[in-house]
Amino acid sequence: MIESAVYETLTSAAAIAAIVGSRVYLEQRLIGTTLPAVTFEVRSNAAVRMLSGASGLFSAEVVVTSTAETYAAARSLAEAVRGAFEGSHVATSATLEAVRFDTETPEDSTFGDGDENEPTRIEQTYQVHYRSA
Repeated sequence: MIESAVYETLTSAAAIAAIVGSRVYLEQRLIGTTLPAVTFEVRSNAAVRMLSGASGLFSAEVVVTSTAETYAAARSLAEAVRGAFEGSHVATSATLEAVRFDTETPEDSTFGDGDENEPTRIEQTYQVHYRSA
């Protein structure tokens, strides 16, 4: 359910679609896939409990990786991803109540020694609080 909501949020954002088209993938992209592309992974997903019991909310850690041919292109894509997650979103499978940007890890290069003109990826971690639809 959270995977569907994240996918819908990423693919419906005009700024991301303008850069990657439909190249948004769960967990990993296939070898040889055209760049730029976005992948995402849900690393944790648990119900949020209050002292009074279940809250109806869930909390997930979502890692989004923006991969592009150069660092500058990966940076632009990562900024579009961050902009897409701002605020709350109503998706078919869930309502993303709150999304908090946690960390960002720019990887020098995915295939070489950090040359600006080689494919680069930027990983961003978000804490997503959501309610199922």
